[in-house]
Amino acid sequence: MSTERKFYIKPPEYLVDGEPFKNDLFERNLLAERLTSYVNGLNVGCVIGIDAPWGEGKTYFGRNWEAQLKLEGYKTIYLDAFEQDFTDDPFLLISAEILSGVKQDEDESWTKFRDACVNAGKVLLPTAAKFTVNTLGKLVLGINDLAEIKDKFEEIFEEKLGNATEKYVQKRLKEYDQEKKTVARFKESLEEFATAQEKPVVFFIDELDRCNPKFAVKMIERIKHFFDTPNLVFVLLLNRSQLEEAIRGVYGTIDAHAYLGKFVHFFLSLPKHAPISRYGRNFNRIYCAGLAKRYSYPDSTEIEAFIDSLGVFASCWKLSLRDLEKAFIYFTIAQPMRRSTPLAAYLLSLKLYNPALFYDLAKGEIEVHKTLLDMLKPHFDASPDSWELKGIIAFHNCAITAPDAFSKEQASDLRSFLDSHSLDWKDHLYSVIRRIDTVVVD
Repeated sequence: MSTERKFYIKPPEYLVDGEPFKNDLFERNLLAERLTSYVNGLNVGCVIGIDAPWGEGKTYFGRNWEAQLKLEGYKTIYLDAFEQDFTDDPFLLISAEILSGVKQDEDESWTKFRDACVNAGKVLLPTAAKFTVNTLGKLVLGINDLAEIKDKFEEIFEEKLGNATEKYVQKRLKEYDQEKKTVARFKESLEEFATAQEKPVVFFIDELDRCNPKFAVKMIERIKHFFDTPNLVFVLLLNRSQLEEAIRGVYGTIDAHAYLGKFVHFFLSLPKHAPISRYGRNFNRIYCAGLAKRYSYPDSTEIEAFIDSLGVFASCWKLSLRDLEKAFIYFTIAQPMRRSTPLAAYLLSLKLYNPALFYDLAKGEIEVHKTLLDMLKPHFDASPDSWELKGIIAFHNCAITAPDAFSKEQASDLRSFLDSHSLDWKDHLYSVIRRIDTVVVD
């Protein structure tokens, strides 16, 4: 490849030219269409979870589905929860977003709902009236050294503190009854406001799994307890396993899977087809081909081999779409690379999947070749037609077996994989590693 090639690295766009699902490589618009049909027929509130690992396109899907809903006349709200997890209580955040996103001037239901939000917010905000014993003692006795006062005036202390506690409990019981009525009025006004909309209001919450665990858990609890009403649909874009870890972080040894199921009506996974076999659509390869265009790579046999190989090895290691973007950044920095682009694809995928194994290879550890052969064998057994897997298995075998012990077929597989007549695996390995061994961080 020419060293004079110029390129411009474009950041990914969630919504291209304002057109929903433009350049949709994985036909995820079909999922959006099915969900829209489902939402349109709902007569109750609903919480939908869109589950996918980090870097697999949840935000792309959410932003594009939201844009499509807007074109069809739905009122939508999109919240990046991670940007707002400093908020004391998600209740106020959710309420404010609904009020802002569905504002209707001179609308009685909107005004009533706004007032109900304010009153309910006062109930839910942390209050200084929840005193500890020490706080009560300081308030009643006006002395800081409570231990000394208790020793000297134990009877007075207990009498006064007891009276203060009794009065406080009585006050809280009265307030509790009022708070229940306030929350009930809030729910009534929310239902009246939501059902006044012509179509369901769809509220997207993104990045919930990246939030402070307490905030994330409180968010889903607030949605269930206060915002479960007809004509209001929440769409949570998240990594379910990470959110379950947050739940365990808050509540300890709890069945987080079952607990989360109480708050989310159902989960859907973003479809991703990534077979190693050459038959069928491989989303990894499709995405790599799109990345090559974004990075302005001209068509060539080297680039084609890199795309094909990276697609296969990404499927072996279950790399995310974001991992593939990193691989292209490494590959671009490593240019010019005139040979062994399939080997480069393998090493980059390994570096992203398991850096420790990658660096063992770089250090010349022979045992790591055996480890990797064991890891690759199940994939090869499932897809024996893959020339990429044939080539990399021959490569690792060459490292632990004398080349003259190779069969003609093994030698042919390795030469094809390395695009070279030479079977000097060390020369190829270290020349590629020297180029790609750079650090890319988020």
